[in-house]
Amino acid sequence: MYTRQPTPSTQCGDYTSAPDLAFGTNQAIITDEIEVSGTSGTLTDLNVVLVIDHIWTADVEARLTSPSGAQVDLVIGECLGDDNINVLLDDDGPALSCETGSIPVLFGTFAPEGSLADFNGEDFNGTWTLEVLDNFAVVDDGTLVSWCLIPTLE
Repeated sequence: MYTRQPTPSTQCGDYTSAPDLAFGTNQAIITDEIEVSGTSGTLTDLNVVLVIDHIWTADVEARLTSPSGAQVDLVIGECLGDDNINVLLDDDGPALSCETGSIPVLFGTFAPEGSLADFNGEDFNGTWTLEVLDNFAVVDDGTLVSWCLIPTLE
């Protein structure tokens, strides 16, 4: 029997955005930013929580860009026609996996499509940008509910 993990978004702290930003038929690509300042040290690990409501998660792509311009793909067209994403993305997590018939279909802790370790060694301060894309925007809509950054600094 599968036991649900704690909601990933409960792990968010200071570096959180909850824009409830719509995307889809009116705007296929959206971006949202988290401005970080006043931290010291460089990144040694970064995890990301991503909460997206969308009725066809296979349409959704999400990419994170650091203040230096480095980019990492977080999710790319997961779970076919099922609903919603609520994940903690951690390089140490298992591969993305869908829980068919459940809402959200993508729930828990998983490794992102790309490697968040690509950000290791960077200064955490600056503007972090999340880009969310609906590949079939003429068909349906979605909402970027919230996202956050969970850094380990050294």
